[in-house]
Amino acid sequence: MNDHSIIMRRPDPDLHATRRTRILEAALRVFARKGLQNATMPDIAAEAGMSAANLYHYVRSKDAILQALAEDERRETLTAIAAIERADDLVDGLIAVIEHELQRHDEAELVLGLEVAAEACRNPRIGEIFDAIDREMTDRVTQLLEQGRADGRISPGTDVRATAIVILSTLEGIFWRRGFDRTFDTAGTLVELRRMLTAYLQPAKHPPRRPTP
Repeated sequence: MNDHSIIMRRPDPDLHATRRTRILEAALRVFARKGLQNATMPDIAAEAGMSAANLYHYVRSKDAILQALAEDERRETLTAIAAIERADDLVDGLIAVIEHELQRHDEAELVLGLEVAAEACRNPRIGEIFDAIDREMTDRVTQLLEQGRADGRISPGTDVRATAIVILSTLEGIFWRRGFDRTFDTAGTLVELRRMLTAYLQPAKHPPRRPTP
């Protein structure tokens, strides 16, 4: 090797992960402030405190940022589902996870979720990502309900696939409503949601039969 050799530095994985997180957090702030359509890559670079050229070293487009955000959300959602699977009581597990998720996301992030959902309808690439996430979530919740039905924790006649879709649709509605409803009562909503899920999922308790004379 001579003095004119070029030594390529290997990328530092910790530094890359740190900058990726910084970029995604900056993108969330810009998207929340300006809207998904009006936000630009230079806006995100400025918010992240780096040049546009440096930003493009990590992400090539807003679509790539949305894909990364969706993947992060997918991992967090699957972690939440795993927590429900570990819970002794299905309804308790669902309510605990919903409460945690509502606290984890502020109103701006929840409104952004509506924009991203609309973008998924317009943009086939983003739509494919969210379709895959939705299928995976529906499958996992369906499996969870199947196990509950087999264990006798939910009614034996429950259509678990349809019930999984109903539960996920209800949760999405709660998250999105909290995003735009300034008077949203989180505590009261969770009380009623627990009551609804308990009545819907748990096996009916029949009164004891009267002895025949």
